[in-house]
Amino acid sequence: MLVNAHEVPKKVEYTQGKKLVSFNVKEVDKDGEIHYEFHRLKLPVDTDSATTTMLVNKEKTKIVDAEIKALAQDYSESEKGTFWIQEQEAKNYRAGIDDVSFITKLANTRGITVDELVTKIEGNSTALREATAVMLGKYQASLSEVFE
Repeated sequence: MLVNAHEVPKKVEYTQGKKLVSFNVKEVDKDGEIHYEFHRLKLPVDTDSATTTMLVNKEKTKIVDAEIKALAQDYSESEKGTFWIQEQEAKNYRAGIDDVSFITKLANTRGITVDELVTKIEGNSTALREATAVMLGKYQASLSEVFE
């Protein structure tokens, strides 16, 4: 999932005392998926690796947060705020529980059946959850690969 170019830094630099820690961030297409690689430019001799790792991981966190946010960019904030109730009521509907007033009104207003809406909700929920899991998995795996 591509994110807006302005959200992904191309270079990350930190000043620690008089020393500079600098990394290039490179967007790489691997099998049709976008990955971000961090390439160390300079490492201050007197900076401990734990501090440097923490700073780079902070940048990786910003990138994965932007990627995950981009997954739902086509939805309004108001609609995103109802995802939880839509999912819960879709589960209720499938379980035969009558507490489905929100999705019933939503389906009626849209001119579709509740069953059709529940199928859409389930599909969108699954797609978002799986895409988020893949991005988080790659992010977590990359945390131990700070330097090449």
